[in-house]
This record gives sequence, structure tokens and C-alpha cells, in this order.
Amino acid sequence: MTIYLATYSALEALAAVAQSSFGRASLFAAEEPRWSVLHSADIAALARRCPFLTKPVSLVVPDISYRRNLRDASFRVCKQVRRPSALWNLSAKLPETTDLPTDCFQQHVETTLGVSSPALCLTQLSPDLPLVQLTELACALAGRYRFAPSPTGSIIDATPITTTRAMSAFLQKSQDIPGAARARRALDLAIDDLGSPAETALYLLLCLPKREGGLGFRKPTSNSSLFPSMSQRKIVSQQRFHPDLFWEDARLIVEYDSSAYHQAPDQAALDSKRRNDLEALGFSVIVVTREILRNDQLFGNVSEQIRLTLGERSFVRNEGWMKRHAELRKQLLLPEPNSRRWR
Repeated sequence: MTIYLATYSALEALAAVAQSSFGRASLFAAEEPRWSVLHSADIAALARRCPFLTKPVSLVVPDISYRRNLRDASFRVCKQVRRPSALWNLSAKLPETTDLPTDCFQQHVETTLGVSSPALCLTQLSPDLPLVQLTELACALAGRYRFAPSPTGSIIDATPITTTRAMSAFLQKSQDIPGAARARRALDLAIDDLGSPAETALYLLLCLPKREGGLGFRKPTSNSSLFPSMSQRKIVSQQRFHPDLFWEDARLIVEYDSSAYHQAPDQAALDSKRRNDLEALGFSVIVVTREILRNDQLFGNVSEQIRLTLGERSFVRNEGWMKRHAELRKQLLLPEPNSRRWR
């Protein structure tokens, strides 16, 4: 028997098994899901073994016959869960600091834990989230933070658990799943490999369409590798760079510097050296700090610099757009009950 989590419970499980102290999680498609009718005792055992789950636990089942009226669980029926890659099984170890057994996902009765796949999670949450937050979640699922920190705990070195292309491919074959169309819309707006929630917020503010309150800039790549040529290596101090946001055609790099990490003296010196290197290689480098990101006027000044460097057309910021932009900033920069799960 396998218990498959849905919606926010699935996100909590993905986040928990990705913590560096848990070791690297093993995520694999469930080829032949095993279904059984669950009882209160099963949910209680799940709660003991997985204390990171918030009650009531959200579960997904293939048809209504598996639904039960249980106090600490809610059931979501989705007949499409039998399709390949709709569900993932989890295999991971709990941290040594807990008193729980190390095989929390493999009980003595051979009960295992699985989750709705990232693409399926997007469809499940599609009716409940604004498009902006759904896109933010898509970026987080395909990003290098929160859901997949590396064993060293470094954000930039994390391995994403999926890609926007993989999620879109599943939804392309599963258009009959409720919420699939809106989830695909969010994936069309998202990009891979963003390195932190702040980078995601910065990207969305710059690149979401104007009708969503964004500036409508064309998409960059995130944390892609840049290699200096053999001759250029003589004038720079490192052989590979990973720009936060990179527009190759405009040779523009936008870096986000967090106050928690980049203001340490040693790190600040490394950052300055890195920017000098990138500018020596012929790239324009614009830095956005936490203060700039959260100050509407300062961000407006920096975004205008980015627009000019990209050669994007200016547009009239009328009252309607200003309201949408203010709402977008609110959704991305202020605490939200739902988005705390992936920020």
C-alpha cells in the first residue's frame, strides 16, 4: 500500500526530503501505484513518521470508492493518477536528530509514501492560487532552492527536482485534468534554475506580461554557465560564471545581492571581483539589492536601466497598469499564507 499526498501536503513532503540534513532524496515515478482504503490508524501512523505534514493531510485517490470521512485527512479524487509520471514515490532518510525510525517512508506493513508529481500539484492548486503565485510555485519547483537544496546547503549548487519542460510535457498529454490549462499558462511564464525566492520575485516583476502587472521584458536564462575564452582567461580570476539573470543577446547580467549573504566583507570583495571580471568580458552588470527590490521608486529606476540596456520599448504606465503592478508587488514581496510553503 502507498499513501499518496496531494496539494500542500505533497509540497511539504518534497520540501522535507530535500533538506540537506535529510540526505539526498530519491524521487522516482510510481509505475504501479498500490491503493488501499485508509483508516484513522493509517493517518495517525503517517503523522508520527512524518511530523512535517500539516493536518489535515491532503491525499489523492483514483476514484470515490477510496474516500473516507477521516478527521485528520482530506481526499482529492483524480482518475488520471494512473497515468505514467502522475505520481512519484519518495525514498529518504530522516535526520538523526529525531527519535523517529530512519525508514519513515517504509513501514513494517510495507506502506510507502508518495506524492502527486510537481505537474499534478500545479493542477491541484490551480483553482486556489492567483496566476502570479502559481507561476511563482512553478519557478520554485524547477528552481535551485527550497525544494532541492544541495547536500552542502548552498542554494546555487542545488539540483532542481524537475523542469518546466518536463511539467509542460506531462500536462500536454493530460489536458483533461481539471486545472491543467491554467497550470500550463503558469509554466509558460516560468523559467528554470532560479536560485532563490528573491530571484524569482525579481524575474517575475521584470518579465511577467504587462496585463499581470509586470514590465513585459523578454525572458532571460538563470544560473546558466558562462565560460571565458582561452584569451579572456588571462584577464579574469575565474573560469566559469553563473549569472542570476542573463540576456545573452543584449550581453546583460542582472545580479541579486541578498543582505544576508553578500554583505559579509569577504563575500563583498568576491562579488566586486566577479563584477569587474564580467565587465572586463564585455557584459553590462546591474545589481539589485533587497532594498532596491522592496522600494518601488528605486526598483523603477533600476528597471528603466534594464529596459534601456535590453532595447525594450517604453510604455505608458497608466492607472490600470499601476494598480496591477502594485498588486503584483504585494503578492511577491509581502508574506502570503500559501507562498510561505515555497519561499
